[in-house]
Amino acid sequence: MIKTDCHNHSNYSQDCRETPEQLIETALNRDIDVMAITDHADFAEGDSIFDPDAYLAHLHALNSKTTGLTLLCGVELGIQAEHAALCRRFVAGRPFDFIIASMHRARELDFYCGEFYKQHSTVEECWRVYLEESLRAVQAFSDFDVFGHIDIIRRYGLTRGTLMPEILQPQLDALLSWLAEHDKGLEINTSGMRYGLDSFHPHVSILRRFRQLGGRIVTIGSDSHTNKDMGADFFTALEMLRSEGFNSLATFHRRQVCFHPVV
Repeated sequence: MIKTDCHNHSNYSQDCRETPEQLIETALNRDIDVMAITDHADFAEGDSIFDPDAYLAHLHALNSKTTGLTLLCGVELGIQAEHAALCRRFVAGRPFDFIIASMHRARELDFYCGEFYKQHSTVEECWRVYLEESLRAVQAFSDFDVFGHIDIIRRYGLTRGTLMPEILQPQLDALLSWLAEHDKGLEINTSGMRYGLDSFHPHVSILRRFRQLGGRIVTIGSDSHTNKDMGADFFTALEMLRSEGFNSLATFHRRQVCFHPVV
């Protein structure tokens, strides 16, 4: 069984100081077989964005010199329906291996900074808006491989630690069904535990429903922003994958999915 970490940030993201070289050294020291560097590209005013051509040139040069590790050149796009054209322009024609689509905002309102919660006053309303805006975003921009930390609003504000209200199951199913039908994956993002939650992202109930609706592609990523978190909880996440009936773990190369058996 290979060990993977398909979600890591370097100093190309404004919230990280580790260099790509330091990430590679850490991955080799931790016996990680496949590691993706997936820096932030978000398109709201003041958000983090990097020069994609300089970034890819740097990572590809490192990849050509690295042995004992498969380095994937990735990106984590902050998606919103209104930013679909900007996302398309950012990735078009560029040799990314792997693209994560993540919701960091909805209706231009940031979750982390709390702007979203100033406009939405109940748990149910927050979850409903989040799910509906997520579906709108992926329908507007579909050139990605996996949806990142799909229940991210469990980290923050009014919805911290909550589960999706059952009344919103149709909205969740619409999003998961769209992902499965378009052969998009989910990630098991192990950072949930680091945020003090009782689960990874997603909660196991969402992963289970994804499989029931035909989802088959799942990656594992630590969402590391410091070297100490790279590879965190990989084997626990792998057991979660197995326990929910998935028989393979996904990685990507040149935007093509690669399946690795887990049973």
